[in-house]
Amino acid sequence: MSSLGISPFLDFTGLLMFVEKFSIYLVIGATFYFSRTTKQDIDAKHNSDLSTRDTMFNEILANRDARLTTELADRDARFVTELTDYRAKFNAELTSRDEKFTAEVQRIFTMLNTSAAKFGEIEQVLQTYHNNFGRVATEFESINGGISTLQNEINRYYAVVQARSVVSPEIRIEPIEEVELQDNNSSSSDQ
Repeated sequence: MSSLGISPFLDFTGLLMFVEKFSIYLVIGATFYFSRTTKQDIDAKHNSDLSTRDTMFNEILANRDARLTTELADRDARFVTELTDYRAKFNAELTSRDEKFTAEVQRIFTMLNTSAAKFGEIEQVLQTYHNNFGRVATEFESINGGISTLQNEINRYYAVVQARSVVSPEIRIEPIEEVELQDNNSSSSDQ
């Protein structure tokens, strides 16, 4: 107990030493006075202890809040840094994939354009061959006609020779001159 809690008791004890007869009212009054004073001392001490404990708890909570705030800020900063790094890596990877995809699509378009150009060239070549084939077929027909004409002339000449040799065996067969054959060939190729 503090000195404040003892002084009313000492006052009461000192008063009782000098009084020989106690009145019941005096004892009751002194008891009330003593109990009220003691209660005030106990309340003051209790309030002081509570205030000290409250201050101590507030300091502990403030320290914990400060540490927690610092730790959360550090974690938040690390998280933001990691998230920013991850985002940068992800964006770089997406950009790289996008560039690769664009290059691949461009390569495919180039191949398609090249194929279309080659198909156009092939179509022109086929058209030329078709036209040439028609011209060759026409030339073959004219050559065939020339050959047929030559065969007919040879057959006719042979028939004439055969007929003459049957009629007169002394008839001599004269060869067809080369000039006549060349004239026939050149006339058939001009057609």
